Amino acid sequence: MPPANASTLARVNSEALPIAKPFLVLLTSLSLVFLLSWPIIFSLDLWVFKDKSSFLNLDYLLDKHLRLGVDAYYSYGLLPVFLQHVLFEAFGRGFGPVIGCTVVTLAFMALFWALLLRHLPQQTRWLVSIAALSPLLYWVTPNLPYSLAVLSMLFALLFVLKGRFDIALAASVVGCFSVPSLPLLLTALLTVLIVVDCCSDGHLHLVRLARQSAPGACLYLLLMVSLGLYFGFKSVLATALPTLGMQFYRDDGLGTFGALMSFLHPPGESLQYYIAYYIGSPVTWFAPVQSA
Repeated sequence: MPPANASTLARVNSEALPIAKPFLVLLTSLSLVFLLSWPIIFSLDLWVFKDKSSFLNLDYLLDKHLRLGVDAYYSYGLLPVFLQHVLFEAFGRGFGPVIGCTVVTLAFMALFWALLLRHLPQQTRWLVSIAALSPLLYWVTPNLPYSLAVLSMLFALLFVLKGRFDIALAASVVGCFSVPSLPLLLTALLTVLIVVDCCSDGHLHLVRLARQSAPGACLYLLLMVSLGLYFGFKSVLATALPTLGMQFYRDDGLGTFGALMSFLHPPGESLQYYIAYYIGSPVTWFAPVQSA
């Protein structure tokens, strides 16, 4: 057996570190943000006029046997619809299952950052930094599609860091059936990464390529067939790509270059706004911790 180099030893030592402490610290900080945001979480405007109750409406549409993306407009993936429908069947329709999904998302977010810390130096400083940034790291009113999409991409990138491209591809596929936009791009990039990795010595290793691609490909096929049997294959095809969402934003005037510039350069804001928001905010959080 060849002698282990410094990077190998560092990786082994990193993998051996427990994650219970950082996980509990981060879960506590994220939960605190969640609890302090209760006026937003239980906002009448958010539940009645905004997106928070959208899956309750979708469940009523399913009762009427309307096909999502075909008979009724729907631009996200079908996996979160199925999961939320199962929860409604088990616990009843209401805000309870919706908020329950948010609480589970909190736990997975804390787990991701705790696992990522094992690959970073000076872990105590980074733990303090991440805990301090928890209000920015977690969206307190996410819908289930975005929660699944964000978690799938984060864990996919984490497994890339670990060198497990096969699991990373499978994790990314989950996001493709949640919000078919950035997860689709990430899945395509991971596929390219796997192909390049299998050609690293100048020869394409087909067996290795099949082994690396199999988990993601099998999961994609399984989800497509399962969701197609439940919702109908026309709904699966209609929601597999972001075409419906792109058309909606384009018709609403949000898919233009002008809308992008308005987001990057809000009208009426001065130079002090950019200094305080884009530069001052992250520097204020990170500088004291990293210089300690």
